[in-house]
Amino acid sequence: MTRSEFGQLIAALRRENVDPVQGKVWTQKRLAQEAGLLERTIGQLEQGAKTSLEPQMLVQLANALELTSLERKALLSAAAEVDLAPQQIINVQPAQVLAGLLEQARNLRLPAFIYDSYHNVLAANSLVLALGAVPATMLQSGAASPAGFNLLRYYFAPESSYREVLAGRWTQFAIRNVQHFRAASLPYRHTARFQRIFQDLYQYPLFRDFWARTKYAGEDIHHRWEGIEFHHPRLGQLSYMITEVVTLTGEEELFLVTYIPRNSDTVVAFEKLAQEAGAHMHKLMQWPYEEEKL
Repeated sequence: MTRSEFGQLIAALRRENVDPVQGKVWTQKRLAQEAGLLERTIGQLEQGAKTSLEPQMLVQLANALELTSLERKALLSAAAEVDLAPQQIINVQPAQVLAGLLEQARNLRLPAFIYDSYHNVLAANSLVLALGAVPATMLQSGAASPAGFNLLRYYFAPESSYREVLAGRWTQFAIRNVQHFRAASLPYRHTARFQRIFQDLYQYPLFRDFWARTKYAGEDIHHRWEGIEFHHPRLGQLSYMITEVVTLTGEEELFLVTYIPRNSDTVVAFEKLAQEAGAHMHKLMQWPYEEEKL
């Protein structure tokens, strides 16, 4: 991330805050007041002219912007990588990294999927699609919109089956996924690609509600795993842990998610899914960095 891009990120995060009385986004002056910083400091930051990104200043900004714990970590990481070139550290092309990840996950006999830092699901195996009872129409229409294959579309779109499948646990899972989306996407909130995806998701009233409510510390989380227990309408009671493998690519990060059974009944249920649906990894969409030659 360049210093200019980091400045654009700070400006984007500032504009996400709206004065409830005036109904206008925060100005640089308002952010400076909330953070206890000089207005010219905010101006220099957003213009990419601030030569030193002091830790205390970043903490004050995070406090003023009311970032969640995972968002704070993402902001500090982004600041630490300013003026670095990750592409020079990782000596393989991003497309090669994805191809390797797809190969490793190809025959997993557990529900699994791969998503990017924008929460777009690049690939999903037969088990996880069957477990979520994802309608074929949602997959077929995915390419028609910027968030068509986004994980949060499967939670908030009216045609999704997730609310019926997860029943009373849907709210908890939806909150966790929006929190993870906040953290993973934070370094990219200033990009046109994020804005297209976000505006597409913002058409769903429930997404708008959960995007707002996950900003408050009362529902903050400090981890990227979760123990899951719920009654599946077809498979019965399930208990599993969500594990996430983070893969660096020289561009954005990729994430391989796998559901690990926590009891024998869930082991049997997942094996039943594998026998019925197969254990094949299906590529759902093209990642932008795949345009480079392998």
